[in-house]
Amino acid sequence: MPLTRTHQRPAPPLAMAMTPLVVAIASITLMIYMFQGESLGGPVQLALIGSAALAAGLAMARGERFSVLKQGIFEGINVSMNAIIIILLVGGLIGVWILSGIVPSMIYYGSFLVSGDAFYFSACLICAIIAVSIGSSLTTAGTIGLALITIAESVGFSTAITAGAIVSGSYFGDKLSPLSDTTNLSAAVSGGELFRHIKAMSRTVFASLAISLVLYWIIGLLATGTSGNLERIVELRSLLDANFVISPLLLAPLIAVLILAYCKVDAIPTLFIGLMMGALAAVLWQSDNTLRLAAMSDNSMLPLVEGVVRSISNGYVATTGDAHFDRILSKGGMYGMLYMLWLVVAAMSFGGVMASSGFLGRLVETLTRHARTPGTLVLSTHLACLTTLLLTGSQYMGNILPGRMFKEKYEEFGLAPENLSRALEDASTVVSPLIPWTTCGAFLTATLGVPTLLYAPFAFFSLTNLMLALACALLGRNILRDIDARSLPTAGKRHREQPDHA
Repeated sequence: MPLTRTHQRPAPPLAMAMTPLVVAIASITLMIYMFQGESLGGPVQLALIGSAALAAGLAMARGERFSVLKQGIFEGINVSMNAIIIILLVGGLIGVWILSGIVPSMIYYGSFLVSGDAFYFSACLICAIIAVSIGSSLTTAGTIGLALITIAESVGFSTAITAGAIVSGSYFGDKLSPLSDTTNLSAAVSGGELFRHIKAMSRTVFASLAISLVLYWIIGLLATGTSGNLERIVELRSLLDANFVISPLLLAPLIAVLILAYCKVDAIPTLFIGLMMGALAAVLWQSDNTLRLAAMSDNSMLPLVEGVVRSISNGYVATTGDAHFDRILSKGGMYGMLYMLWLVVAAMSFGGVMASSGFLGRLVETLTRHARTPGTLVLSTHLACLTTLLLTGSQYMGNILPGRMFKEKYEEFGLAPENLSRALEDASTVVSPLIPWTTCGAFLTATLGVPTLLYAPFAFFSLTNLMLALACALLGRNILRDIDARSLPTAGKRHREQPDHA
């Protein structure tokens, strides 16, 4: 049971509960401003740790035991253990997939689909199709997305816009796929049914994707230098062909990962199998590059094994002679993901203290206190999800905590549980890649090589979907009634008799 308090204590004053949140946001903003691209390498983590210490000090000043706060930290970190393992596996997978020629083959064959005017449009659409099929935004971004961002950087397209398109397509698919963990989680927490939850989301989700695709198409039409970009695509293919064995057979590990994900095999064994297939492909197809990595060390008793291990642990190091291309392909490795684990621990420590001290509950209770209509209730849910997401850095906690806190309130108002599950997705799942210190934001930055704050303005799907959700809540539109509601309190009956805006 994540982030629960072990005993009841009077609710803390609102000013006290808000103080750590305000300090956290201000200090994180300052760290990002001061260190910019290096902010996630330690400064943001220290800001979160300092904010957690402040929250713990305030909680103990009002009599809370440190053992309770520590338990909250441990519970928060435990919630993120699955994500931590996945992050490490993806880091190793990226390194060995570049070494083995899997990513270079994806880039090579994917380059034939590139059109100067439609590149951003195509990037978003391709990621959307893949993510719907496998139900994982992070897997999509770490495979297809990595190939697309490499093409963009190689030929001169904007990496910020490309990353935004990748995020948009990936999160559209993640949100609408019945295979997605967050989609299933939101439906379960709210007490709704999975496919009714997906249907409830579809109106705003498809509208958001359509608007995003139009914007990416317009940006592509307005871009200049297309002919030069397309000429560089030919150069990119030649460089890939000269430094890697390119073969359609090397796409087999990618297909295997997609099939395993589609068959609902857990992400951890799926990624591990993909990693092992990449290691085998490196030995069979890319022995020269594998031996080159091993030659970087004086201890090469088993050089092929050493080369593979180096790519998994430290990432791939390209030496093609083209400095620009070498920088693009020198990526991956579990070691390069360690700063993200520090970020997860720091964020969940802060969130754990805020939850176990009662500060988070006090903030959420304040947001819901004045909800008098279905629209304001949904809007309060959005604000609670955003607050939880900012505090914990976890989209899972952004779904779980508000979902549990608001479930009875939706029943009281006679609203279908799909209203709650949709709100959890709108303001938590889809927003998480836009915040630098969340697990998703940090992962995407590390994988795509584009800082969160640079691609966020171009993640049109996430931004549009959130704005549509907030607009519907403010106007009281798209509200679904619970036709099975029975024996509700007076307030619930009064709201149920109002005109249905669905």
